[in-house]
Amino acid sequence: MPNERLEIARHGIAKLIKDGNLSVPPNQREYAWRGEHVTDLYQDLAKAISDGEPDYFLGSIVVAKSNGHLEVFDGQQRLATTVILLAAIRNYYRNTRDLKRANIIESEYLMGTDLGTLEEQPKLHLSKVDHDFYRRHVLSDDRAVRESAQPQVESHERIKKAAEIAAAHVQKVIAPLPEASRSQVLYDWVTFLVERAMVICVQVPDDRSAYIVFETMNDRGLRPSAADLLKNHLFGLADNRIEEAERSWIAMTGTLEAVPDADEDIVVTYIRHLWISRHGPTRTRDLFDKIKQGIRGKQAAIDLANELASNAARYSALLNPAHEMWNPYGPSARKHIDTLRNLGMEQLRPVLLAAIKNFPQGEINRLLLTIVCWAVRFLILGASGSGVLEGNYGRSAFEISEGGITTTDALASSMAGIIPPDDAFESAFSVARVAKAHLARYYLRALQLQADGEREPQYVPNDGGEINLEHILPQNPSSEWKVDSDTLSAHYKRLGNLVLLQASENDLIANSAYEVKKASLLKSAFSLTKDAGCYDEWGPDQINERQAALARLAVSTWPLKP
Repeated sequence: MPNERLEIARHGIAKLIKDGNLSVPPNQREYAWRGEHVTDLYQDLAKAISDGEPDYFLGSIVVAKSNGHLEVFDGQQRLATTVILLAAIRNYYRNTRDLKRANIIESEYLMGTDLGTLEEQPKLHLSKVDHDFYRRHVLSDDRAVRESAQPQVESHERIKKAAEIAAAHVQKVIAPLPEASRSQVLYDWVTFLVERAMVICVQVPDDRSAYIVFETMNDRGLRPSAADLLKNHLFGLADNRIEEAERSWIAMTGTLEAVPDADEDIVVTYIRHLWISRHGPTRTRDLFDKIKQGIRGKQAAIDLANELASNAARYSALLNPAHEMWNPYGPSARKHIDTLRNLGMEQLRPVLLAAIKNFPQGEINRLLLTIVCWAVRFLILGASGSGVLEGNYGRSAFEISEGGITTTDALASSMAGIIPPDDAFESAFSVARVAKAHLARYYLRALQLQADGEREPQYVPNDGGEINLEHILPQNPSSEWKVDSDTLSAHYKRLGNLVLLQASENDLIANSAYEVKKASLLKSAFSLTKDAGCYDEWGPDQINERQAALARLAVSTWPLKP
């Protein structure tokens, strides 16, 4: 952030509204809070007031100076919902003929007068989609105007719902009070919003700085705001072709948001992964800078917007094995996508995104199987979060897009020295501890399928919960287990200590001694589980021996070159 520094200050949220001349950038996202979010905020404020808390912290607000006002890059939902509550209090005062208080709230927190033009201006401007409806339905002092405003889009419906909740909340606050004290209690609410409902206002020099703040602050809702900054940059460059850019953006977000169980940050993640596949490794915090440097003119902005729209279906297919895009590839492709989704290896998506577009169709199934095997190898070695890993995948994705890599074998060659070889994989597997139950279950199911001679052991269908993960040495051993806490901690989650059991058997043996568990293990239909019942006793030596055998089997279950 050259030349200028962050300015960080603590404000009551209504004081910020009163003083800030706040404006949401024209193409920021619309009002997004649903009724439960609005209710939660108002109830939390009510509890803080009733408990006599000196302060109630509402989080951070990120703004940047622009043409004499502050543009809100994060926090518009909290600000708008607070304005809606203040408007409801104003309406109560107006309806009860307490006109002086109504006028004070109107002039200090809702509408101000421009000194130059003498025109009334909202203290908080919302985005282009919402502002006119918000101004008429919430800010207007005329009840007839408020009631005549008709929602046109879903965000208008959410604003209308929030206004209804605010009005009901005001009635709930004053209902148990004698009429003479109602105005004073609502005044106390306004005072609380001004002086004690606190926010940290982070003022940044520009939109680039705002993006970096989003990527370094641990706060809810920052990722969508980062997506808005990227959108605003493209829309600003699009100039008189903004409607074309908007159509592409809407098409992209609609496709991505239809992905089952999509994360709230899917838009930014997708944009970064597509950018990596076209331009090479790019860290999340650097994405905004890279796009601003690379996309400078109107046509470049339109081209990127169109590219984002056209590739969104491919990306959504990477997260959805039921996607129609997999129809030409047969059932194996769906199986591998399902496995990759469960493994959660996000770093490899740029490679898949590039390859699906550029590889021959006949290469895709082998590519997906290979990527599954590599993903498991990285997970076992603990390299799944490595920046080196992401960097190498990013460089390979770029080479695929440029036409330098056209087959799975060529991709394997480019990743030589990066993918863990057999000896390293076997060694790591022989001592692996797995904290996540779904991964441990996957590994054991795949190993069992390999032991059974299945052609595609890497794919493990959803077992519907009928098969449980059993820890032979239990987490809470009974007194029959003669084991100290250090040994228990070191071996409880070792793969050699884990077996698959039918749910009914798992419930029966619980934390029993090994001598009791042996009978259930030996009668299991799973050969690897049965093998675990063939020991005279169970402890670190037996766990090590069994896990070494599983490690040898793992090398053929997830081969380096399937």
